[in-house]
Amino acid sequence: MTRGAAFLRGVCEGDRYVLTDTATGEVPATSDQPVCSDTFAESAASRAATVPFMTYVNVGTLGAVPGKRDELVEILTRRSADLEQTGCLLYEVGVDVDHPDTVFVAELWTSAEAHQSSLQLESVQRAIQEARPLLSGEMGGFRFDVVGSPLRD
Repeated sequence: MTRGAAFLRGVCEGDRYVLTDTATGEVPATSDQPVCSDTFAESAASRAATVPFMTYVNVGTLGAVPGKRDELVEILTRRSADLEQTGCLLYEVGVDVDHPDTVFVAELWTSAEAHQSSLQLESVQRAIQEARPLLSGEMGGFRFDVVGSPLRD
């Protein structure tokens, strides 16, 4: 499964940092929150967002049953407006040729609470149930609160 990638470039507008899709020039969404962010890679979506200063990151790996990785990727990459509305700022799914039965996921959330509440969404629960038979049980990763970046003040 191959997907194209669009890059979002941040631009200061007053005390806001607005992300613009460099491929299309679209800025389909902004908020009135003050933000601090820079360039993000985002899969084929042409949405832009503003990123609050304090954010929560969840990065992990999901082991797939041999031969089922692409099915798992399909489930994880389905468009979900629910996630955006719950506070998901970025949800990237990746693969690596050297790890054919592993899916890599990087998530950026407005807060740990937003991430936790997303797990209660009906759409997320359905996706978990659908993905469960495709998982080998091997999982890894880490979580952290963002405290700063050399890419912004």
